[in-house]
Amino acid sequence: MGTPLADFARSVAAAYRDLPGFTATETIRGSGFEVKARVRFARPERLAVDYSTYEDPIAGLDEALTAAREFTGEELIGMTIVYDGRLTWIHDPKANVAIRKPWRSVFEPLPGIDAVGEIGFLEWLTRGFLLRDAGEGEVGGRKARLVGLKPKRPYRSQLLTSVSFPIRRATVAFDQETLFPLRIAFSPGHGSALFPLIGPNGEITIEYTDVRLGAPDPETFRFSPTEETRVFLEEPLDREDPTGRLPFPLSIEPLSEAGFRLIEGGTAAVDEKNGKGYCTLPFAKDGSEGSSLVTLRAGNYLSRNMSRRKSLAAEKGKRIELAENEGWLLDRRSLLGLDLPGEKDHPLCEISWGRDGLFLFLIGDGVGEEELISLAESLDRAGSNP
Repeated sequence: MGTPLADFARSVAAAYRDLPGFTATETIRGSGFEVKARVRFARPERLAVDYSTYEDPIAGLDEALTAAREFTGEELIGMTIVYDGRLTWIHDPKANVAIRKPWRSVFEPLPGIDAVGEIGFLEWLTRGFLLRDAGEGEVGGRKARLVGLKPKRPYRSQLLTSVSFPIRRATVAFDQETLFPLRIAFSPGHGSALFPLIGPNGEITIEYTDVRLGAPDPETFRFSPTEETRVFLEEPLDREDPTGRLPFPLSIEPLSEAGFRLIEGGTAAVDEKNGKGYCTLPFAKDGSEGSSLVTLRAGNYLSRNMSRRKSLAAEKGKRIELAENEGWLLDRRSLLGLDLPGEKDHPLCEISWGRDGLFLFLIGDGVGEEELISLAESLDRAGSNP
C-alpha cells in the first residue's frame, strides 16, 4: 500500500524546505506558445535563466499594439539573465551591453504569475490546497505520483502579508524518489491576468527535465561586466526630479502644462562611463471621457525597444513636420489590419523624432492624432529652447 496522500504531501513540503537549490530545463506550454529555458535556482531567492525558445503569440500581439516590452522573445534567446536576490543583470552578448535592474526581472511569459524557476507554492501544499490523489504515471522517464490541487481559498490576508492563489485547479506530478515537481498543469482563476488570454478551458503546463538537485555554484549568480561591456544602471525615476539623473537635457513641462501628470512606472537607465542613457516616463490625464495616457521615451542611446520603434516608424509611419524637426507618425492599430472595437474612439498612435543626438518617442493611448502631434511639437519646441 502506498504512502497516504496527507503524509506524502507533508514529505513534499519538507523536501522543499530542505532543498538548497536545483538546476533544470524548464518548458512552459499553453495554447499557441512555448517557452524553454535552462534555470538554476538557489535559496533564498537567486535565479539564473538562459532562454533557448520563446514563442509567444500574446507577446507578438502586444508588440504590435504597444511595443511596451523591453525585449522580444527572439532577442531574449542567448542573453544571460542573473538575479542575485536583490539585483538583476541582463547581458546582451551580441551588443556587449549589460543592464542592471534593482528588482527581479526575468521576463516572465505568463502575465501576473512568476513561473520561471518558481516552485515556492510547495511551501503551501498542506496549508493552502485541497488535495486529491490522481494516481501514478511517468514523466521524462521518472516514476511520478500525481496530486490534484485546488485552493482552499483564493485569497488569504494577514496583518502584514497577503497571499493569492491565481488558479482554479492544478495537477502536479512529483518524482516518487526525489519528491521534486516534474510537471505542473494548471487552469488560471477567473480573476487572474492570465485567464482572459487563454480562456475558460485553457491550461498551462510546466515541465522540468534534466533535473539536478543541490545548490549551483555561487558564481552562477554573480555577473561582472568586462571593461569593454557597456553598462547601464536602471533605477526608478525620482518623482521630485524625474529628469535629474539623465545625461542629456529633457523638458517635460509641455506635458504638465497640457494637464498630464507623471504616474508610477518611470525608469531611467544610464551608462555613466560614456554619458549615455535612456528613459521611460508615463503620464496620465483624467477627463470626462476617461483617462488618456502618454509615454515619453527618450535617450541619447537607442535601447532595443527604441531601436525597434525607430525602424518600424520609418517603414510603416508617415512623415510629419514638428516645430523644429521632422518626425514620423505611426498608427499602431493599422498594423494589425483588423477592425478592432472602439478603433476610432481609442486611438493608439506614436510619434518619433530626433534632435541634437537625442531620440524621442511619444506614445499615445486614447490620445487623438491631432492632440498627440500638438504635444510632440511642444516638446520639440521646448528642446530647442532650453
